[in-house]
Amino acid sequence: MMITKYKQQLDRLSDLYAMEKIYPLGCFKKNTIVRIFQTRYPNDHYSREVEVILSKQKYSRTQRGADLPWWGKKYFNDLNNRIMVISNDSLSNDAGSIVFYACLMRIMDEHEYGEFIRNYDLKKFISWKKVKDFLYRISSLDNLYITDASKVYQKGSWKDGDFDHAKSRRLLEEEIEICNPGLVILLGKRPLKVLEFKEKYANVVGP
Repeated sequence: MMITKYKQQLDRLSDLYAMEKIYPLGCFKKNTIVRIFQTRYPNDHYSREVEVILSKQKYSRTQRGADLPWWGKKYFNDLNNRIMVISNDSLSNDAGSIVFYACLMRIMDEHEYGEFIRNYDLKKFISWKKVKDFLYRISSLDNLYITDASKVYQKGSWKDGDFDHAKSRRLLEEEIEICNPGLVILLGKRPLKVLEFKEKYANVVGP
């Protein structure tokens, strides 16, 4: 049974995503990464908990969707060590795969990952080892919440990168408020832009 105190947070996230209709349930068929993961690892915390998110996404597809967030098994019940990682959106070269494949990083090494994507004919994430090593330097993964910066497209649009920037910003700000991290790490310039920071990315990360 899921711990009640953080099921409430997942319920709030589910309502937030449903409001913007970015995860239509009908898109998550058996050949999608989350369903393959659930079939292979039914007892993993994410396999169970992501159903709280998906259970409320019962609406028609009205615009391009987004990648589901991922969270570690301790994130919602460890108030002192929460780290939120916000990546570039999924169309920014390889960056979106950080979110898309995060569920695999806690379980698989690079060899197992290579076999996994070949077996299921999935798109290769070229920066697998680099990103996994980076995330493990931040935390054990158990205390991470990983999400994309831009998630809301213009209504009725299927064009690459045609985001509704105002809605994406509001959603991300509410996502941060609900997840209540102690530290937020921005990967790439997109999160800075979405959150309307005036600093250039190069100035933030340094030489």
